[in-house]
Amino acid sequence: MLKQNERGFTLLETMAALSALMVCTSFIIPIYIHTVEERKEIKKEENALTIMNHALNEWSIDNQKRPEVMKQSGERYMLKWDDVESDHIRLCLRWQVPNKRNQSICGGR
Repeated sequence: MLKQNERGFTLLETMAALSALMVCTSFIIPIYIHTVEERKEIKKEENALTIMNHALNEWSIDNQKRPEVMKQSGERYMLKWDDVESDHIRLCLRWQVPNKRNQSICGGR
């Protein structure tokens, strides 16, 4: 219980504190959302590199095996194969990031 000479916070002090909290939150939430989306894009790029490495390893074992589409973690990756020389190949992967843009990465062996 409060003693006779002690008083709680006034309504104005409480409203000021809540307003400050809301302002801080309005800056933090968009940064957090952006960070989560960026992590998803990085994970998809890591998956693409893993798929590229796997596909090139399969090609080096069996030169005839060239998949056009591969799926990993529910994401669809399109593969485009280009012959550079008889024993060298170039592989490009394309996938879609959350904001519906196409992302691609290329490499070869």
